[in-house]
Amino acid sequence: MAFMNPNHPRAINEAWKSWGSNGRVSTGFYFISVAIELCDDIQVLGSWPFKNGPNNTTVPYHYYNNVEAQNGTHEFLHEFLMTYELHQLGVLKLTVDPC
Repeated sequence: MAFMNPNHPRAINEAWKSWGSNGRVSTGFYFISVAIELCDDIQVLGSWPFKNGPNNTTVPYHYYNNVEAQNGTHEFLHEFLMTYELHQLGVLKLTVDPC
């Protein structure tokens, strides 16, 4: 598979930099990018760049632990806006409501 090549994440990062991203692409956004390459139907659940969700509940940085996000590592807001733009273009379906 394409994402097993060690150069693939680097290439994805460079591609998104050409679209205005300045930080390192998050794992979630990397796999959205992989899905765009490999899948016909993409549904993204839980991509949210803020500490509180639309219903004002706390949104964890990782789904598997309680580590808080650190500023500067990833550009979550930019990634969210790009994901939302892809949603508007019909490339993927973004759901931010509780599952």
